[in-house]
Amino acid sequence: MPQPHWCDAWVLTDYEAGLCPMLDHLAQSGARRIGLFLPLHDDAYPRLIAHAYRVLGATNTACPPSCRSTPISEDPDYATTNPLVTTLSLSPDRMGTEAVDLLIAVINARGGVDRCRLVQPVPTPRRSTRRPATDARRSGRPE
Repeated sequence: MPQPHWCDAWVLTDYEAGLCPMLDHLAQSGARRIGLFLPLHDDAYPRLIAHAYRVLGATNTACPPSCRSTPISEDPDYATTNPLVTTLSLSPDRMGTEAVDLLIAVINARGGVDRCRLVQPVPTPRRSTRRPATDARRSGRPE
């Protein structure tokens, strides 16, 4: 995280806080080798996601033949595909709310305002990452 200057104000995505429940969800659904695929562009986003992934101890980049996909996306179509695809939302609505509130606070010189805000991504588990029915039956757990 950047070191703040006394007059700085920003809203950031807390990638670690968002990836942690998603990695836990994948592990609980039976995933054993959780890989990470990153976009190929040069902005900070891929580096920040990779850093959070490493900090959380997930270092495997090899994927099993049967993958469970979990995109970081706001695309509502993932909720209508077959199977329904689990997503991790960066919460753009919350980011916008926090940014506007912070901007108004700075303009009005409000004191006692947290000028560095972290917004946690929100996982939305769906059928694409559920434990396969055969695994659930074998372990004696209901689906």
